[in-house]
Amino acid sequence: MTMRIMSPRSRHLKRRPGAPARHGVALLLVMIGLVVCTILTAGFLSTQGTSLGIAKNERDAERARAIARSGLEMCIWQVKNRSDWRSVMSANNWLSNASLGGGTVTVAAVDPDSSSTFTDNNTLPVILNSTGTYSGRTYTLSATVQPTGGGTVFGSGNFVTGLTTLGNSGSDYCIFDSFNSLVGGYNAYNPGYNAILGSNISYGTALDINGWSVYRGSLVAGVGATLSNIVSVSSHGSGPASTSAASETRVPGTVIVPNPAYVLTSRSAYSRSSGSGSISIDSTYPSISLSSSFFTTSSNFSGSGLVHVTGNVTVNGNCYLTVNDGANVLLQIDGNLSVAGSITLNGSGTLTIFIKGNTTVSSYGTMNSGGSTSALILLGTSTGNITLRDNSVMVGAIYAPGSAITMRDNNRSYGALLANSLIVQDSAAFHFDEAMKSLQIHNLYGGSAPAGTADYTISITNGGTLRGVTTVPTVTIH
Repeated sequence: MTMRIMSPRSRHLKRRPGAPARHGVALLLVMIGLVVCTILTAGFLSTQGTSLGIAKNERDAERARAIARSGLEMCIWQVKNRSDWRSVMSANNWLSNASLGGGTVTVAAVDPDSSSTFTDNNTLPVILNSTGTYSGRTYTLSATVQPTGGGTVFGSGNFVTGLTTLGNSGSDYCIFDSFNSLVGGYNAYNPGYNAILGSNISYGTALDINGWSVYRGSLVAGVGATLSNIVSVSSHGSGPASTSAASETRVPGTVIVPNPAYVLTSRSAYSRSSGSGSISIDSTYPSISLSSSFFTTSSNFSGSGLVHVTGNVTVNGNCYLTVNDGANVLLQIDGNLSVAGSITLNGSGTLTIFIKGNTTVSSYGTMNSGGSTSALILLGTSTGNITLRDNSVMVGAIYAPGSAITMRDNNRSYGALLANSLIVQDSAAFHFDEAMKSLQIHNLYGGSAPAGTADYTISITNGGTLRGVTTVPTVTIH
């Protein structure tokens, strides 16, 4: 008998009954793969038109937003650079379908009190609604533009709403001139000739110069002023080198008084007649009084912050009230301020005084001994008078739109001023610091100022629809 022996390989190659051929399985897998690839490709191609459309819409929306923002900036520029905007601009479309950036923009100005005029309340803002359109897409932004009345309030020099009188009759010799503290201190032997004074007086005398008094600088009088009448100079006096009339009437901004009584600690009256002491910051005092019968009396503020005095502040002779180096003090006085001693500012210390009552500096008293002209700011919040006399010295800025300022009896003042009226007599002198043109005072509102000098708060509060989401950007520009 013959036996047939099969190798192991032969046994594996033997096809089982009913099993499909191996090449049939591979063909099936290839066909499935082709079907899947076809479906994916078709789906990808079908979405290209939609994706391109979405991308185009996103691009157009971005451009519409940029156009809306540009339209806002164009109108904000008008408010910033025209102090007469309240009278010449009305509550309507400031831009109507204006071509911009390949699209158009419409900006509507809205009066918050719905009176359709911006002149009835100069403390209110203007609301600007800007709609940018590009290729059928629109985007809207709204901006609230609030003129604060602050900023570089001395950018155009000193300002006195009414009359400025320089010197008495006879032999009185008073000076109104300039220097630049960025270059050096005042030099009586080489005075500056860049004093600047503005006034709202259009009819009659805006600057009256008497005796041997000297004015070294220029004068800008009220709108439509007759230049031959606005300056009166005695036979021995010296008047301004140039005179001109303003293009618009100026309204000084109103001082904003800080009074967060809810965060201040109430304390008893502060009184010291000898030695030294400290006045607590963020506190309310009925009064502050420094006096001395023989020895020096001194007190300093404990740091930076607000001190509110509901009564009077008195610094008598041989007494010192000090702001330390690096401290920034706000001193609010509801009563009167009297200085016959010295208010001293050390190093980089600053002092801002809000005064409702009268201010008197006398008997060789000094305001801001040792500090720069920009370190002390005296803000008159009412109609209290300011008197600087008896060989006193004042170094700093005076912003007191309702006050009458009197400098006499050999007073020397350095800095800048804004007031209702000004008298300089009895050998007194005012030296305008040209560096004060760039001094920023922010805590004012309303009013008007020369073009480009005012301080504004711009809040963009409403957005549009972008990428399917309503965006609400909040941007504040100072």
